Amino acid sequence: MEFVSKAPEVTKMRIVHNQQEMQSAPAFAPLFMHQFFGDEQLIQGYKGLELNFYIAASTARLLCEFHFAEKTDKAVDIKKALLDVIGPCEMTTNVDEFLRQLNDPFTPPGAKVREYQQGGETYEVYQAPVTQPAMQAYARRMQALPYFFIDAASMMQLEDQKWEIFLIFLRKGGATPGEAAQYTLVGLSTVYKLYRYPDRARWRVGHRRTGAHAFSRVILILTGVPSTCVCAGYANAARQFMVLPPFQKGSHGCLLLETIYRQSALANVVDITVETPAPGMTRLRTVVDCLLCQRHGLLNFTRGSPVPPLDQALIESVQRVLPITPAQVTRVYELMKWRVTNRADEAQFKPFRLEVKGRLARKNEEELGGLNSADRKAKLGVLFQAAEQEWAQIWGSLEKHQGLLG
Repeated sequence: MEFVSKAPEVTKMRIVHNQQEMQSAPAFAPLFMHQFFGDEQLIQGYKGLELNFYIAASTARLLCEFHFAEKTDKAVDIKKALLDVIGPCEMTTNVDEFLRQLNDPFTPPGAKVREYQQGGETYEVYQAPVTQPAMQAYARRMQALPYFFIDAASMMQLEDQKWEIFLIFLRKGGATPGEAAQYTLVGLSTVYKLYRYPDRARWRVGHRRTGAHAFSRVILILTGVPSTCVCAGYANAARQFMVLPPFQKGSHGCLLLETIYRQSALANVVDITVETPAPGMTRLRTVVDCLLCQRHGLLNFTRGSPVPPLDQALIESVQRVLPITPAQVTRVYELMKWRVTNRADEAQFKPFRLEVKGRLARKNEEELGGLNSADRKAKLGVLFQAAEQEWAQIWGSLEKHQGLLG
C-alpha cells in the first residue's frame, strides 16, 4: 500500500487572493473525490503524494498542483482523471496562468439584492439568471467546487434561461469612492423555474446528500425535478446551495436561504420544496422556517395554552404568509408543540407522542409493514426518540440565531 493514497487524505484546498496566500491561507480537505478516482477514492501508483487545489477567492478559478516522491509505471494520470470530470470548469495546472488571472479586475456578476454585517465584516448577495454573460462565465468556473464536497455533484446546463444564481461575497474595502474592493466567494445557491401557471410560482429545492454535517461543514448541492400538481405559478428548483468551509458556522447558510425566501416573495412564489435533503439541510431549512414563523407570529404556541390541531386551515394560514410546503409546516408545528408540551406530565405528553408516531408510521410504512406488533412499537419508539433529539438540536440552533433574520 506504499504506492496507494486515499485521495481526500492527501488533498488540501485553499482560497487565495495572491501568491503569498498559497502558503499561508488556511487549508481544508475535500469530503469526496470518488468521481475522479473511483468509489474507493484511491490514487494508485504514487509514494508521498500531495495534491493541492487553490481557489481564486473572487473568480472561483481552480488551480491543481501535485507532488510525489516516487511514481510507478502504471500510476494513475491525475491530471486526466480531474479534467475528464471538471475540464469544462476551466481548471488549470498552469501556476503562472493562475497567478496572472488572480490580478484580473473583478466585479460580482448580477444585481446586488442584499447586504449584511456579520462578525464586523460586510457581505453582499448577488442574483442573476445564468444566461447573463458574466454570471454564465462565473457559473462555469464554480461548478468544479461541488465535486469535492458533494456525493452526487453534476454539471449545470448553462444555456438554460430558467436558472437563477445567488452568490454571497465577503467584501473588504470599496466603501468610499475610488477605493478598490476585494471580494471573496462565501457561498451560492441556484434556482430553476420548472413551469408556469397563471400568476404564482413554486420553487423546488432538491438536495443531494453530503456528509453527516452537511449544513455546518460542507457545500450543499441541491437538485430538482419537475412535478405535475401544484398551485398556480412557476415551479422552480434550486440546484446548488453552498457555503465554503472557511465560512461555515457563521450563519451564512441561514442568511442565504432567507434571501432566497425574500426574493421568492418578489417572484410571487407559492412554496419552496427541498427534495431528498441531507440531515444538515433539513435542520437549516427548519431553523429558517421557525425563525420566519416567529417573526410573523405563526405557530407561536405558549405553555399552558391550548395548541390548535394541525389541519388544512392551519397549514394554509402559514402558506399564505410564507412559501413553505405542508410537510415543512408540519415539522415546524411539531417542534413548536413539543417545546410547550409538559413532557413530565404523561397525560399531556402521551397524546402528542401518539400524534407524532402516527405521522412516523405513515412516513415509514414500507419499513414497518413487515414487522410484528411488538417490533413495530419498538421501532416507532426509536423513531420518536430520534425526532426528539433532532428537535432539541434545532431548538439549540434557534436560540443561537434569534434576531439573526431581524
